[in-house]
Amino acid sequence: MIKKIKQVNYKSFNNYNSSGLEFNRINILYGRNGQGKSSLVNFIKDNIENNNLDIFETSSNGFSLFFYDTDYKNSLFYSNDKFKTFYIADDIENIILEKNKICKKIKKLKEFKNKIEEKINTANKNKKDLKSTIAKNTREVLSKIDSNKYNTPQSYQSTHIDDGYLSSEKISLFEVLSYDEFEKIKSMKKNLNYEIIKEFNFDKFKQIENGVKKIDEMLKQTPENNAIDRFKQDNDLENLARLAFDIKNKSEMYKDKCPLCGQNILGVKLWEKLEKHFNEEYKQFIERLGKAKNFFENSITELGNYTKWLNEHFIKTKLLIDDDIDKKRQEYLLFIEESVKEINNIINHIELKKQNPNKNDIDIDCDLNLFQRILNDDIQNLIKQHNRKQQTYLKDIDENIEKIKKHFIAKEKDNVALYNGLINFYNKIKEKINCVLEKRNKHIVDIDAKLKEMDQSFQNLNKDMEEWFFNDICFEKIGDAYYKIQRLNFNNKWFDCDKGLSEGEKTIVSIIYFTNHFLSKIKEIKECPLVFLDDPINSLDNSNRDKIINYISSKLLKQNRGQFFIATHIDEVCDKFNKKNSDTQSIFEIKKYANQSEIEKLAGFKLNNDFKTTHLRLCEYLKFGKYEDAFDISGDVRFILEKICNIFFKNTENFTDCYDKLLSKFDIIKKYTANDIQDLNHGKNTINSDEIIEKVRFVVEIIDKIRNYSCGKL
Repeated sequence: MIKKIKQVNYKSFNNYNSSGLEFNRINILYGRNGQGKSSLVNFIKDNIENNNLDIFETSSNGFSLFFYDTDYKNSLFYSNDKFKTFYIADDIENIILEKNKICKKIKKLKEFKNKIEEKINTANKNKKDLKSTIAKNTREVLSKIDSNKYNTPQSYQSTHIDDGYLSSEKISLFEVLSYDEFEKIKSMKKNLNYEIIKEFNFDKFKQIENGVKKIDEMLKQTPENNAIDRFKQDNDLENLARLAFDIKNKSEMYKDKCPLCGQNILGVKLWEKLEKHFNEEYKQFIERLGKAKNFFENSITELGNYTKWLNEHFIKTKLLIDDDIDKKRQEYLLFIEESVKEINNIINHIELKKQNPNKNDIDIDCDLNLFQRILNDDIQNLIKQHNRKQQTYLKDIDENIEKIKKHFIAKEKDNVALYNGLINFYNKIKEKINCVLEKRNKHIVDIDAKLKEMDQSFQNLNKDMEEWFFNDICFEKIGDAYYKIQRLNFNNKWFDCDKGLSEGEKTIVSIIYFTNHFLSKIKEIKECPLVFLDDPINSLDNSNRDKIINYISSKLLKQNRGQFFIATHIDEVCDKFNKKNSDTQSIFEIKKYANQSEIEKLAGFKLNNDFKTTHLRLCEYLKFGKYEDAFDISGDVRFILEKICNIFFKNTENFTDCYDKLLSKFDIIKKYTANDIQDLNHGKNTINSDEIIEKVRFVVEIIDKIRNYSCGKL
């Protein structure tokens, strides 16, 4: 708290020594206009703001300023093209400016975000179009592999391509197929229905090499030699057999007579036995030749069957092998054809031998390599390979389909990588924008919370105004901290008040706001609150002047914290503040002598008597009753009643209570309520001259009765 001011050197104060003046918690600075009240207030304010505390004697280390003057009042009200509005002051401008700046930044960020999202959408669209192209090219090949499944555009489209396949990590693993591999996969068709092929097994032909060797030996043998060979165990018997055969062969020469004894050769029993033996050998030899012929004929039959088998099964369309099947088949058919020729040649030699059994110079020249080529394992191995593949064919087809899908993706990996890079890049930018937007929006939320608190305090202003002053004026919110003024019309409906407030109403509203602002801040500040009210009763009629004094006294001056300086030039204001706060206040009168201001501390304050003048003005109005005079005396009715109440009652804060007590005290019938008197005082309603005259007459009667009661002494 400021106890003393050592010296005042400001405007009309010329190094004025004020060290002898001691200030109280409530200080009333009284003086006529132009005497230096505002100069003293601004001097204190400026030095506090500049932290120039050396000129003061204080009991506090710091101060928090709350300053009310005409500039403060005017700063509260803001006008736009449509209507007058109330604009919350005290840093709200900076808060709104800050919010507007943040909102502009948010708008720019959102615009930038929209552009980034457009780029992301473009990249995604290009990627989607690329996926559609990949799907179309893939489907064209897949339709050849599996025509049943991939026969419509819907069978494989962009939605079937997993986005995971297009990620940078996955797509880098895919490779483009070589031309040969690609063509090979295309040739494997799911609907060809490849079957297991039963291998061809030779029966006779597989023994043909051994058969050729045996027939070659047989062709060099004769039945005769075979028969004689039976007697080789005994030389004499062998010679005898040879002789017998020789005789038999020469029997025609001998005319079937034995050259030794002349007997008929056919009748010789030894010969019969030898003939019988010879015939048996011959028969067996011929049978053996027949069997050999059958063997070779059966081999030819088998080769014919083998030819049919090759032509039916060993073809490209039925085999799942990569070799040149047609070429190999033709090669084997040629081997078979040559082999058949060789075998027929052998059969011809057998027939010749059968005609000449004892001819021993028959020789065959056969190429066994032909038979070996046919009997090798090449064909069988290829069939086995086919059969193994056939069992995994469907699985291979599915794997090939995946290879084809990856093949077309891999062909576009550079474009996919480009789009992925753009999308990732723009998404990172978008993520950063979202982070900044989140911070900005949080800031807006914090500001809105502050504004909400201010809105609540503004509602308190409406509440105070209704309770203490007017119930026909309110403020309706139209935006952040902006309120439009509304009034209540004669139909009891609210309408926008385009012309705003009168100066007196502005004073009331600004005082109420200033008070509520102070009350909302006092709990937060640690310094000593220093409150300056420079002429707070400006442009007010008597009734509202009293209300403001009562309001300030009740709401501000009764606070436990703070030091107050109230500057006024109005005697009644000074008097009423003095009466309401006599225990904790001091009155200082400021006067100017020879253009220099001085300060005098008053021990007391005596109000000049203007009661008589007011009473005469009311009587004059009753006498003439001019309509236009009603405006002049509208404030006099309550004013003169308040003067009377000040005489009889100590506590005059509540006019209604004082009014009722006054009538009761002097046993006066209440023709009008206190509100009726105040409605007249407001001057807001349609003026009814007769009604005003009757109210004035009632007040004059009250004065006369009290005067008579007091023997003419007031």
